[in-house]
Amino acid sequence: TIQAHFTHPQELSTKQCEDAVRRLRMAGANIRSQAPIVKGINDDSNVWADMWNKQVSMGIIPYYMFVERDTGPKHYFELPLLKAFEVFRDAVSKVSGIARTVRGPSMSCEPGKVALMGVYNDMFILQFLQSRNPQWMKNPFFAKADPNATWLDQLKPYDGSSEFFYEKELNNMANVGLSSGQMNDDVIEKYVAVAAAASPKSKLVLRDAANNKNGVNGAHGSIKNGVNGVNKVNGVGVNGGSNGVDGTRNQTVIVEPVPAQREQQIQA
Repeated sequence: TIQAHFTHPQELSTKQCEDAVRRLRMAGANIRSQAPIVKGINDDSNVWADMWNKQVSMGIIPYYMFVERDTGPKHYFELPLLKAFEVFRDAVSKVSGIARTVRGPSMSCEPGKVALMGVYNDMFILQFLQSRNPQWMKNPFFAKADPNATWLDQLKPYDGSSEFFYEKELNNMANVGLSSGQMNDDVIEKYVAVAAAASPKSKLVLRDAANNKNGVNGAHGSIKNGVNGVNKVNGVGVNGGSNGVDGTRNQTVIVEPVPAQREQQIQA
């Protein structure tokens, strides 16, 4: 399967593109397409409907509409989640068949891929499409509708709770600076073991010093925590990078007791 990236139907209209897609299809490749919704470029349901219909006619399956990631100069291109949802909803209503299998608008954030599935009165209906803990995908969850919010960490639980249902577990996970698709038990065990070696009676939990948020490919709040240069553990940075000034960490290091059974497993 080839994952294509088309942001506007104009990109599909060149002979070079049409020839490349045809040759890939003739070779037996499946092609799926994704793109972010970008202010001033494709923040119009007609643009998305035209693009999806054109892709289907070429043998490309529309896959995702993404929300602009919370990284770099995103404020130039970002849209409120509500606007992104309205564009997605209206675009889907204008297509049929396989084009309606597209998913979005989706945020690729630290806990996983989270889609805004619907808006009901003053409620945002959210759903994990992918998550660090697969159990989180089983049920939707709800946030207070915020017409200005552009990312997950700007939303508040609808029931007035201080945090969403997954946040406590997420904060207790060993943060290795990887996307949810790269996280697995072996990777987590590796970093827990490194921490245990440094302090056999405790485990290391990296948390953001500002608000316990750690971004993937970006930042939450004033602390930068992303892929390609973050989360030093015992002097080893993910992809050779580090956080803070002169290679120091911008997270709070919290030492917590390791249960006796878990301690025996690590030592074994």
